[in-house]
Amino acid sequence: MAYSAEIIESENLNAAEDNAAHPTQKPVDLVHLCRQTFGNKELEAEVLGLFLSHSVQCLARLQAATTDKDWADAAHSIKGTARAIGAWKVGDITETYERLAEQNKLQDKAPAVVEIAAVINETNEYIRDLMRAA
Repeated sequence: MAYSAEIIESENLNAAEDNAAHPTQKPVDLVHLCRQTFGNKELEAEVLGLFLSHSVQCLARLQAATTDKDWADAAHSIKGTARAIGAWKVGDITETYERLAEQNKLQDKAPAVVEIAAVINETNEYIRDLMRAA
């Protein structure tokens, strides 16, 4: 089931306002991450590593969810961990679909999982590149 542009756009209004405060185009806002880790590079690496493993685990939970609650819980976990490191795109997309699910506007979750997986994979590849360069 494809989602109409109007539904997605209406759900993205709040996310767009949030993005105005986070204008980075990179998958991870490194300034935000630095603030969150007090500039400690070892802590940054640890937090990014945790995101790598946690995002994959939560994505698997999202894909395997058999109830709306399980799906929403997994989406909420992804959103929170993404925003903690400044992965705004992951957080915003996940929040959009989480809201749609809460409003019973997300009957077929497969397209949402595909889109969330794509931004997680993009973000995780960016993180791996950062860690290789360090």
